[in-house]
Amino acid sequence: KRTDEEIATLSTTTPEELDVKELLFSATLTSDEITQTTIYNKAVELHNDWRGYNNIACMYLAKGNFSEAMTYLEKAEELRGGTSDVLTNKGIIAARKGQLSKAQKLFNDANTTENNQAVLDVRQGEYTKAARFYKNGKSFNATLAQLLNGKNSAKCNENTAACNYLNAIANARSGNNDAAISSLTNAINTDVSYKSEAVKDLEFINLRTNETFIAITK
Repeated sequence: KRTDEEIATLSTTTPEELDVKELLFSATLTSDEITQTTIYNKAVELHNDWRGYNNIACMYLAKGNFSEAMTYLEKAEELRGGTSDVLTNKGIIAARKGQLSKAQKLFNDANTTENNQAVLDVRQGEYTKAARFYKNGKSFNATLAQLLNGKNSAKCNENTAACNYLNAIANARSGNNDAAISSLTNAINTDVSYKSEAVKDLEFINLRTNETFIAITK
């Protein structure tokens, strides 16, 4: 059995020595996107494997480049047909574009994961359904679904600006102003754009005369 180091070296020198599983795995051993794309293209070239194109599509999708992502998803579909992964990715693109009914059809055809469906449920205003899936989850999406469903005690435990901002809203709704300002401060310290967001956000209307709120949003 080859080590990760051997697989990584072979993937960029003599990729034909690797089987398709090793080749696809090798792309996870580097953070360089050009190298990853080269490896995924090699997977298609050497093994005619649709996953190479699908994975390139995922890279473009993560960057918000939907047209390039769709190009590679179509290529993947030509090789393998409508696999669950390809249909799900097409559904995600449709949802990001606001084509929610199209996204739902693609998710249905893909028999997509409950997590993907719950994210779409939030977009479609199906807050009860989404909250039921997330139950007592602490992720951003779980907390958002619970807040939208009226559960103001929901808390997000991801250490991101977006999660801290969401916690600030939850605390403000619960009347816990000190905690709201603490969470909002953390959000702004991570992403300064939340200053202007907070000033115009009606969730914080009761804090607008609070000296600390005024200070952190200046």
